[in-house]
Amino acid sequence: MKKKVASSLAFLKNDRSVRVFSIFLVLTTIIWFLIELSKTYSSTAYIKIDYKNLSNTQILQEAPLDRIEVALRSSGFNLMSYQLFSKKVTLDLTDAIYSRGDRHFVLLNNHQLEIGSQLSSGTELLRFNRDTIFFELGATVSKKVPVLLALDISYKPGYNLMSDIEMQPDSVLITGPEKYIDTIQLLRTKSIQLTDVYENVNQAISIQTNQEVTAISYGALGVNVTAVVEKITEGKLTIPVHIINVPSEISVTTFPKNIDIVFQVGLSNFKEINEKSFEIVFDYNTYLKDPSLVYLLPIVRSKSSLVRSVEVKPGKVEFLIQKK
Repeated sequence: MKKKVASSLAFLKNDRSVRVFSIFLVLTTIIWFLIELSKTYSSTAYIKIDYKNLSNTQILQEAPLDRIEVALRSSGFNLMSYQLFSKKVTLDLTDAIYSRGDRHFVLLNNHQLEIGSQLSSGTELLRFNRDTIFFELGATVSKKVPVLLALDISYKPGYNLMSDIEMQPDSVLITGPEKYIDTIQLLRTKSIQLTDVYENVNQAISIQTNQEVTAISYGALGVNVTAVVEKITEGKLTIPVHIINVPSEISVTTFPKNIDIVFQVGLSNFKEINEKSFEIVFDYNTYLKDPSLVYLLPIVRSKSSLVRSVEVKPGKVEFLIQKK
């Protein structure tokens, strides 16, 4: 029993010595690390650049370089901070941009003191790993471009549009760098599909924009689409054949003498449609242009805006020419 107690006391004593040694080793390592970080070193790091006073007359056509590599001399603490967190500095470009032809650039070495003064205390900016930053400058332009509606619509059986689909706005003013604006000829809406439609349409649709070019501004980011949808019915009217441009010295007899007008119209407007709702003619001049013709084709000169579709039956009439 005494031997077991003595063995346990020896183990505890050895374990305490190990823990003391471990704590001493950790503290020694930390102190050594802090001493080393307090020393001065030279190293490279990346810093972010924010530009101001770029140009009073022109704008950037593309985003310029926003991060540059530099050589620094500073304490280990500062250098470690630059490695972990990118420092941001401001570069004032007032009267600083040089031009050579259509190329614009800034010589970084001319701004070493300006940039170095914005670094942490005790940090020396030794050099830039590149000496030039290029800019693509151009004019700001505006133009109005049409909007193309990407709408796929189908209707419930017995229903249809009673008028053309309307979109507001149908064109949008865009403003931005000339380089990009010149390439835009139209804008498209996002694709949308409507099925089994039987009621009036009133739909907001977004316009597709170029998410990669943030310098472009849009006068509108969406359009509103409206359409009148109604239950349709079919009607038929019979009217005499009317031939135009007949010379006064001849007469023309047609076979048949009457034609049928088959039309589709909204149920609510059916009673509004009569013979005066249409102007359908046959042109004698088509025969003069081609005397081999033995029939004339109908021409729908006008129809009521209430009528959705119209069909003339028969689709052609034969004729006989007689001199008076």
